[in-house]
Amino acid sequence: MAEAAVGQKSPIRMVFFGTPHFAAIVLEILAAWKGGWLAGVVTQPDRQSGRGHRVIKGECARMAEKLELELYQPASLRNDEAAERLKAMQPDLMVVAAYGLLIPNAILAIPPLGTINVHASLLPAYRGAAPIARAIMENWQPDAATGVSIMEVVEALDAGAVYAKKSVPIGRHTCQSLTDELARDGGRLLVATLDEIAAGTARSLPQDDAAATYARKLGKEDGIIDWSKSAGEIEARIRGTFPWPCAHVTLEFDGLAPQPVLLYEAEVGTPCEGVSPGLVCRDREGLKVACGDKWLKIARLCKPGKKETTSRDFINGHLRACPQGICGKAY
Repeated sequence: MAEAAVGQKSPIRMVFFGTPHFAAIVLEILAAWKGGWLAGVVTQPDRQSGRGHRVIKGECARMAEKLELELYQPASLRNDEAAERLKAMQPDLMVVAAYGLLIPNAILAIPPLGTINVHASLLPAYRGAAPIARAIMENWQPDAATGVSIMEVVEALDAGAVYAKKSVPIGRHTCQSLTDELARDGGRLLVATLDEIAAGTARSLPQDDAAATYARKLGKEDGIIDWSKSAGEIEARIRGTFPWPCAHVTLEFDGLAPQPVLLYEAEVGTPCEGVSPGLVCRDREGLKVACGDKWLKIARLCKPGKKETTSRDFINGHLRACPQGICGKAY
């Protein structure tokens, strides 16, 4: 069991590293902590997005500006310029939350109190870039849980000793809603850990590397649906890939052109014995698709570039001519 550095009575001078929405929530909570103050925020550079290639500022960068904090957006940390810039900020401690880049040892060595990370999983499970989405997609049983961990940062990916953890039920969360909850819990757990570091009472335990799992970054391929899987697994994939890349399928009905759609919300239905996976049924409630074991009732969906709609309204707008019962297929 490792011990934190001896506590200090003066406010802890910190630098924060983070980029997306998760990091912005943690940053706002950290900025309100009375035991320290933020000398600066490091976030990834602004990115071009959309057909017009507009430059979009990340949510953490916008939060830093809202809080009137010094903002630094290097393309890389693996150079002398970045190291000198961080040294000039003179941090006692650095905090990381979903920064998105590995921090080299030359920078980790700068703060005397070390560097700690807010990671959205119960480590050593789901080290890596997409712990929230992977936890949802791979844990579709009703009693499944994930959580957040506060850990020491080392150069190896998410492998540092852990100060604290908090478990959170996955339930019916989407990746979007669970990100919000874990960020808030992570921010509160972070400041509780910082109180202990400031008092010199914080302790950390090494991770069991043999039990580690990896949460690879999401890609568009993660939205592909295999209808031979159980309805529970597919429903969890829909939640885990919302709002990006979203579960995407093509619906094909007799006499109509194939229609690509994004699935936003679904519900596990009744058993579908004797029906081939992927067949689509229209009933009074809307559309449902046969899976490997049960029907999956489609609640909300969206044609690319259009507004989302309910399953029933989708039928009224596009499928009035289709009879009730088995009327098409999804692939």
